[in-house]
Amino acid sequence: MVFQGLPVSDPPENWKEMERSVAQILTASGMDAEVQKTITLARGTVTVDVFAQPKKSLYGPIICECKYWNTAVPQEKVFAFSRVVGDSGASLGLLISRFGFQKGAINAARYSNIKLFSWPEFIEYIKPFWLCETTRRCLGFGRVLLKYSDPLDVPTHLIGDQGRAEYKKLISKYRGLVLLLSSLNIEVISQVEYPAMLRDGDIVRAADAFVNNYADMLQVRTADQLFTFLVDTCEQAINEFDNVFNGFDLDDTPYEEVAKYADDLIEALFPEEQSSSRDSGEETVKHTLSVLLDEAAFESVGAESRFNMARELD
Repeated sequence: MVFQGLPVSDPPENWKEMERSVAQILTASGMDAEVQKTITLARGTVTVDVFAQPKKSLYGPIICECKYWNTAVPQEKVFAFSRVVGDSGASLGLLISRFGFQKGAINAARYSNIKLFSWPEFIEYIKPFWLCETTRRCLGFGRVLLKYSDPLDVPTHLIGDQGRAEYKKLISKYRGLVLLLSSLNIEVISQVEYPAMLRDGDIVRAADAFVNNYADMLQVRTADQLFTFLVDTCEQAINEFDNVFNGFDLDDTPYEEVAKYADDLIEALFPEEQSSSRDSGEETVKHTLSVLLDEAAFESVGAESRFNMARELD
């Protein structure tokens, strides 16, 4: 599995951009991150470059110091940063340097809770956290879309003929996406004997296997491209389904009522001309993603990313 960039791929062009990029990546990795935050120390206060608080972790805050210098960072800067991290009660300090570190700085950080990174090393370090958080988001979207794509699990009897016609178009449009998300869910579950004990490492391994399984079919070689695309497309799909069922109770699904329309709607999920073979399922996924590349949801990925993804899926 190859990573090309997470939310930010290119090296920052100045110190402000470096701080913003670090905060953006940490936020996308499941943390609350702020730039230029003033924090309280054991003695006084200090403003740090980036302050991040993990949302779902027993660990404490993370403090990041960004050095966009043309020289290697000396050991005294590591000692100073270590004091800030220690006096603040943070669990970890990340010192990110554009031009590397002097030998004394490397020795000063050894056996401490300070990690020294170049920009590529920081990306390499953070990518499992980003992948885990993004996979969890996709699994959450998958649960919502699985409900929406089941004609017996939504109040189709309340939305009228026009609403049902729009709903039928949507479940046909997104059936490949639902299949893809279902495969991701199966891959995650297969990693552990007891899903309730699922750990972040299990999710990362599942995401790795998922990308490898679909890399040849989708001609996608980077996990960040695939998962960024999935998140954006899932958000669009959910918004479109929400618009159809806007104002209705999704749990108001008496079987005798929704069953009246189920046969016609299910045709959108399982066309008669489509076989149940694996190849047919793969073609459904391919077709869905190629169509969605032209949709407005992909605008948020950016023109360059859209071009690259379209070229790879071509």
